[in-house]
Amino acid sequence: MIAGDIYTEAYLPHLKAVADRYDILADVEAVPSIQDWCQARNITEERPFRAVRTLRNHATGRYLILLACRITDEMVASIEGGLYAREFFSEASALSDVDSFMVHLILHEIAHALDNTRTEDECDRWAFGELSYHLPLNEDQ
Repeated sequence: MIAGDIYTEAYLPHLKAVADRYDILADVEAVPSIQDWCQARNITEERPFRAVRTLRNHATGRYLILLACRITDEMVASIEGGLYAREFFSEASALSDVDSFMVHLILHEIAHALDNTRTEDECDRWAFGELSYHLPLNEDQ
């Protein structure tokens, strides 16, 4: 398990580079509160502690991935709990460092954007399959 909060702005350059490889995203943004961001734009968001959300711009067809600026221990535990509940035991244990956790998180959202009919299981499976292409994090990728 990852200990401590994750401050996502430090990961944005790499996460944007990952997202750019799939040519469907308009951007990846870190925001203080996904719920507040959505409320300011009249978008329904009932989960006050959401770590990540993908939104489609209906005018352009492109997607925006929002990340909470601070992903708390509780948010991480919730995400990890979901992986374990969906029986991704060995895969979830491989996300023991922040880099792999963050890349998997963005890939999972990209999977939703690529095919919005995918289930959570399917998005996780796809993201784990793509993960090795985007690690380790470095500026030369």
